Amino acid sequence: MAGRPYSAEDDEFILMALAEGKGFCALARALGRSAASIKGRADRLRGVKDYEGKPDAPAFESRERACVCCGRKFETTPTRRLLCDPCFRKG
Repeated sequence: MAGRPYSAEDDEFILMALAEGKGFCALARALGRSAASIKGRADRLRGVKDYEGKPDAPAFESRERACVCCGRKFETTPTRRLLCDPCFRKG
């Protein structure tokens, strides 16, 4: 399900704030969006391709990573790649 569209000002704010070292959660709070939404938009703005779901996509490998919101280490899953369980539940 798609949320509200990003404006050109939102896009500029995201890129500038990330260049200054701000985190996805701080941007999410500032823009009233989820950290996963901000991460996805930043990836699109920077030209990162999402290959999930395409027939030639590489198989998903679970691994430990840091949550983009709180930094806590957690084991990734195919459906939860960015946020740990507590941050995911917070929305």
